[in-house]
Amino acid sequence: MAVCYATSKDGIHWEKPNLGIVEYEGTKNNNIIWRGEEQDGDHWAGPHGAGIFKDNQETNPNRKYKSLFKVEDLSVGFSKDGLHWDEYQSCEGDVTVAGDTHNNAFWAPTLNKYVGITRTWGEMGREVARIESDDFINWTKEEVVLEGLDKNLQPYAMPVFYYGGVYLGLVAIHNQKIDRVHTELTWSFDTKKWHRISPGTPLIPCSEKKLDYDYGCVYTCAYPIFENNEIKLYYGGSDWLHFGWRSGAFCLATLRPDGFAGYEAKTNSAKIVTKNISYNGGDVSINVDVNKGGYLNVKILDKNGKELAKAKSVSKTLINGKLKFDKKIEHGDIKIVFEFANAKVYSFGFSN
Repeated sequence: MAVCYATSKDGIHWEKPNLGIVEYEGTKNNNIIWRGEEQDGDHWAGPHGAGIFKDNQETNPNRKYKSLFKVEDLSVGFSKDGLHWDEYQSCEGDVTVAGDTHNNAFWAPTLNKYVGITRTWGEMGREVARIESDDFINWTKEEVVLEGLDKNLQPYAMPVFYYGGVYLGLVAIHNQKIDRVHTELTWSFDTKKWHRISPGTPLIPCSEKKLDYDYGCVYTCAYPIFENNEIKLYYGGSDWLHFGWRSGAFCLATLRPDGFAGYEAKTNSAKIVTKNISYNGGDVSINVDVNKGGYLNVKILDKNGKELAKAKSVSKTLINGKLKFDKKIEHGDIKIVFEFANAKVYSFGFSN
């Protein structure tokens, strides 16, 4: 197995430079940055399932890039530039997890720790496991943080990233009956307790066309790219089943801003009332898709439920659209009421 390097100026057209780092089939004229040795007995010819990230809080320039992966056991690696890597070392501590999956690690800003997400086995089959570390070398004993709802739909890898004040997980679900893998959405406040959003409903589904580039498996990359009008989610797709020989592809799915999940009302109207929110001024912005004939009405209440202001009705799709209210909203604790039909509400926020 190997790790390769590619670059792009627009996220669509990619180049694979000749790096001259790793010899493969008698030449270094390739884009490989890291390659395992020949398989030794039952050991993986690692790095297997390598998750690489740039650590912006690291002060040691030689450890700016970090990786979590499996060789003989779960291991870590360090690099100053993401291309040239030091000799890997086994994770120290109490880690005993197999790690034969797409491993990922990240700095958790709310915990001030490194968190690793890997995979183990349990009563329900494959299960997502979590480890943590202060220094990326010494790791805690793995703990199961997500298991399947049944033995058929088993969670596999789960890339995690911090976004909007919570941690989002893009969990791969292995369907045992049909041997295919799709991606679903989870979220957590603390990386330990995870909540699945619409279990069984893919965020990124597999194609239904046999031998299409992502018919068999969809494994998301660790970090989406957030642009002004779009979220880019890269993923690895394969044209055949999980346990079969297959061709792989580097793929792209896109979402509208804050489009990971939302509340949707198709025919009947819906109403959402927030809990009390501390309001310190600024515009109220909204992300919403409004279909033909749909609407979104927004009201501001005080903490006791008395109406303070009402916004102009929204009848079109908005991306970070500012709401226009009939009265000035005073500082203090407020509740926001959303009433909508034939629309999907994603998020709201405050801005100056």
